[in-house]
Amino acid sequence: MRLDALERRMAALEQRLSLLSPDEIKLVRGDRLITALVGDVATATGVPAAKLVGAGRDRTTARARHLVCWVARKAHAISLQDIGQALGGRDHTTIILSVRQADRLCHRDPHFRLLANDLLERATARGRPCSPKSMSTGKAEWLNPLRRWPGARCGRQMASPTAASV
Repeated sequence: MRLDALERRMAALEQRLSLLSPDEIKLVRGDRLITALVGDVATATGVPAAKLVGAGRDRTTARARHLVCWVARKAHAISLQDIGQALGGRDHTTIILSVRQADRLCHRDPHFRLLANDLLERATARGRPCSPKSMSTGKAEWLNPLRRWPGARCGRQMASPTAASV
């Protein structure tokens, strides 16, 4: 009896799925991934999700938004238009600039790089947005512009945060 109910439900779901075009399926999948990723970044950084998709342009919000764009492109290869729509209707060129800025921040800011790489590794390993519960960096630590490590460049060996020169 129970198996029959499951088979009927499966047939109904397959029928609904057949009504969607491949582009619509891709859009729904991308939107869900970005929505989950926005939640993950909001939890990891302390920036509310409403600010990430809103019009705020302060440094903390912008950096967190750069992180969302960067991980969405690198881990999930979501189109620029889809990312822009999910982040409050932003233009695709804004998303391009955001991804580039995140790349620059990865080279300049070790805290941003640690958080970005952690999110990226988890997202690609699981094939879905990651859970920031066991992140290695402190909440919003990478957002502080005064906490820079002198001489940190991409490819150069870095000291640990406790060994940074004061």
